[in-house]
Amino acid sequence: MRRSRRRIFENLLFTSAYRCDACRLRVRISRLAVLKKLRYAACPRCGGYSLSVLARRDHIDAMWNTPVRIIVSKMHARLYHCRGCRLQFYDLRRRVPASERKLFPESVTRHAPAR
Repeated sequence: MRRSRRRIFENLLFTSAYRCDACRLRVRISRLAVLKKLRYAACPRCGGYSLSVLARRDHIDAMWNTPVRIIVSKMHARLYHCRGCRLQFYDLRRRVPASERKLFPESVTRHAPAR
């Protein structure tokens, strides 16, 4: 799949468009689909939605400390733990409900396993 140019009217409805080189199929990503995913917490490293809530910080796994996350942690945000890349981070948004988990992938990008 390669990125394809959007037509003028498509700029309003779709965030991006892709075209398959082999079969010439054109796929467009809807703005509503992107906005729906922004409602839920996702791992900042891998983009996965498979998260667990921690009661307190685990000092073994890595912590995502950015200025925004530090401010959010002071606002009594939930502490999440990504099961895929073992990263901890604070977020004010909630997890994906169990009824919608099949619509969200485990992770957007795959990282090479740690050695």
